[in-house]
Amino acid sequence: MRRIARGFVLLISLFGGAALAQDPLPAVREKLRVEFAGLAGSRKVPGLSVALVVDGQVRWIESFGHADRASRRALGNDTRHALGDLSKPFIAALALQLAAAGKLEPQAPVTRYLPDLQIAGGEMQAVSLDRLLSHHAGLPPNQLAGMYREAGQPAPARSPPAEALYFTQPPGTSYAYSNIGMELAAQALAAAGGAGYAQLLQDRVLTPLGLDGAGFVPREDDARGHRKGRPVAPLLAREQAALGLRASIADLARFAANLTAAEPAVDLAALFRTYNGDSVLDLDYRNGLAFSLFADQRNEVGTVARLVSEFPGFRGRLDVALRQRVAVIVLANGDEAGEAVNESTDRLLDAWLQAAHGIAPRQRNATLPEVGEWPGAAQRDSPARYYSSAAGLIALTPDGEDLDVRVLGLRLRAERRADGWYRLHLRLLGLPLDLGPLRRILVAPAVLAERRVLMLWSARRRFLIGTAWQPPALDASFQALAGSYKLLNPDRLSGELGIAGMRLELQDGVLCATYPLDMPLLEARVPLQPEGPDILRVPGLGWATGERLRVERGGGRVRLHYSGYVFEHE
Repeated sequence: MRRIARGFVLLISLFGGAALAQDPLPAVREKLRVEFAGLAGSRKVPGLSVALVVDGQVRWIESFGHADRASRRALGNDTRHALGDLSKPFIAALALQLAAAGKLEPQAPVTRYLPDLQIAGGEMQAVSLDRLLSHHAGLPPNQLAGMYREAGQPAPARSPPAEALYFTQPPGTSYAYSNIGMELAAQALAAAGGAGYAQLLQDRVLTPLGLDGAGFVPREDDARGHRKGRPVAPLLAREQAALGLRASIADLARFAANLTAAEPAVDLAALFRTYNGDSVLDLDYRNGLAFSLFADQRNEVGTVARLVSEFPGFRGRLDVALRQRVAVIVLANGDEAGEAVNESTDRLLDAWLQAAHGIAPRQRNATLPEVGEWPGAAQRDSPARYYSSAAGLIALTPDGEDLDVRVLGLRLRAERRADGWYRLHLRLLGLPLDLGPLRRILVAPAVLAERRVLMLWSARRRFLIGTAWQPPALDASFQALAGSYKLLNPDRLSGELGIAGMRLELQDGVLCATYPLDMPLLEARVPLQPEGPDILRVPGLGWATGERLRVERGGGRVRLHYSGYVFEHE
């Protein structure tokens, strides 16, 4: 009897072991392939390319839909996409290669390699390659005017333009995404390496990793970008290194294979080291070189490195689950494909982690905690009247124990909780509406690093979303700036963003620049404060704050210069 029992246990273990050893890929592919093909047939997603890379091996790579909807040309695995922001890991990879070769020191001031560089309004010696590559150099995000040009048009004389080189905040203060900083980093690498950036990248990164198809020059067989379902003319980025690389899903899969291999051909592990651990104002946000680093909401997963890309006509995302050595890449050639790209990336990564590691998919509609965790470095604070943020001006008005909140042209109600956090509801016609996204976030005023800030809680992470701001008294010359302004130098980007002008509004002593956003019912309202006789600056710390407008007065006219665009008072 015992022998029979032992034999039964052995049989079960053998069959169980065989089941566990089965390749999970067929089940994952069967589950998602029809879904991806269906997405590629939609108006928002002309073509979709996906790749799954595990332990240095490309396990699944496939493309669906069209590279060019007008000609019905099929999208293939070797069809190149405009990578946009996905160009940035290659800058960082080249920096690591040159550092390993002893040609540069990432912590040294960037002026060692660019001695003629001038950045207005701050301490240049605090700008290092590490800070440029981790978006902590305190530079503007973009110079919007002339940021893109159609293929065949002449290249700009200088990139980035001199007027874009100023500090929005002190270097090392907090995360501030900057294509300007990335382009400066690429220029420093070219100086340190003694050759052009494109050639150095080819010799030290692309060729060693077998990315033979990647490059910066457009080709006829590249995927065409689409906007509102229609193909658009191929564009080139002025900040070529930061935004201009073109590569296929097969190229990116080879790059990800190196990132996930136990013994990589090129050691790029430092891409995923935390570079902002001493930045108190970043709260739970962490980043490596080019990549953001997220603690996944599931403890079994650990850290996920992520980079999301937007380029006119294209969207993309690359996620690397570091503990499991799994990478997922999704590319699409449509302006409106961002939601589909994000959903596809999440679905593919979750499906693999569940099939291969038994990890349950993330909770899509996680409930808010009964008690929100309070950062150890933060102190509770009473709400300020105004906060300046990447979303523009946030205005708070007490309503009993709760708050009335105005932001982006919306009116919200913030209900105070016992733990010091506030829950948000949209107000419409005076009634609170509990919309889905608002169910999963909390906000709280706090004092952090001796600054009054507004924190956001989302998916078990705390982020800085705004800094308290006291509007200054405005003299008559600045009050007179209120009014409508027309855009004098429109270009492709302003047309796509729907910006033909803007208004300066003076209300309750607060001067704001307002303009409609490319989303229904939303309007940006950006606070401004004087800095000298002819400069208006967006107050605050963090991404998309600290930018400046230059006021030009003369000849009976008033003009505003912002990010390369020129607006004239009507």
